Amino acid sequence: DCVVLHSKHRAVVRLSSLPAGSVLGTSSLRRIAQLSRNYPHLQFENIRGNLHTRLRKLDEDGKYDGIVLAAAGIERLGWEGRVNMYLDKHDMLYAVSQGAMAVECRENDVATAALLAPIHDRDTALRVTAERTFMKALDGGCSVPIGTWSTMEGNTLHLSGAAFSVDGSEMLYSERVGI
Repeated sequence: DCVVLHSKHRAVVRLSSLPAGSVLGTSSLRRIAQLSRNYPHLQFENIRGNLHTRLRKLDEDGKYDGIVLAAAGIERLGWEGRVNMYLDKHDMLYAVSQGAMAVECRENDVATAALLAPIHDRDTALRVTAERTFMKALDGGCSVPIGTWSTMEGNTLHLSGAAFSVDGSEMLYSERVGI
């Protein structure tokens, strides 16, 4: 995840440096729970729309001091220049499988599977499977504030995950290493 700040805050490089009462826009319970926990001096307001609409609202409405977005979407559109800061694992666990892209085909369609084989990324598939398994074990979904962070180091999977209360006051956190 990343943060795009209003131009009046362009010099800010840490969320902790934003003035008390600053308003960040996000529509994600997961983001609100984590940011409320880590930055209780900030306020959060719902923001809707595609990336272009959200950035316009930030720039023109005067309601938001910043917005929190999926970095993958910003990067896919080539708008990295708008990003003030990327949130690391200690600030923000991302949504399960966030940023991963998938193509599906029929199970018995050998020809299509062969066409798709060159774009298959084993590490991404392992990470997504582990993250989705974590979410399933918690009976989670889109309306539950659950975050994950996974990496592959060689052939070793590292998975961190947490479930949060909606207000961020409570957290269950776990880390696992190995496949």
